Amino acid sequence: MKKLGFLFLSICFAGLSVAAQEMHFGLKAGLNIANITNTSSDGSRAAFHIGAFARTYLDEKWAFQPEILYSGQGNKYEVLDEKFKTALGYLNVPLIVQYYIVPAFNLEIGPQVGFKLGAKIKHEGDSEDVGEQFKTADLGLGLGCGYEISRGLGVSFRYVFGLTDIAEASFFGLVNDGCQSNSLAQFSLFYRFK
Repeated sequence: MKKLGFLFLSICFAGLSVAAQEMHFGLKAGLNIANITNTSSDGSRAAFHIGAFARTYLDEKWAFQPEILYSGQGNKYEVLDEKFKTALGYLNVPLIVQYYIVPAFNLEIGPQVGFKLGAKIKHEGDSEDVGEQFKTADLGLGLGCGYEISRGLGVSFRYVFGLTDIAEASFFGLVNDGCQSNSLAQFSLFYRFK
């Protein structure tokens, strides 16, 4: 999985140097609504994401936008009427291709590789490190849209479908058959520097 991450980063930087007519940098942050599929999850975990992007305009309709984001993910679940929260932290690197329907509105799609920064189970103010029970890397596919309101300020929505199993082993909250993957809806506010 480390080789896959290196490949994604290589593609990211290669894309910035090829066919670039115009490049802009920006910052983005917002709300995550996260869950883990095929688990005993009782609810989504609300968290945040924050990071930066570099947008390369290939022509009037197409752009390539690699990003680097800290992303809080995970889920909520109950065991014997006790409430627990799986708190996962990732450094995500989405490689997004954007198609502009009009100059201010785009549709986007692209792969995302995530590197685990931490994993904890939280219960009634206590926290237990469970990093060894989750894989170090994750792969997903993002679909979304963005709208630039004015002068570089905009909003975007993206849904990321997890494509790989994130669990090393089953434990409370991740007890089920099948691939246990991340599921993530992101609502973002961004600012593009000109």
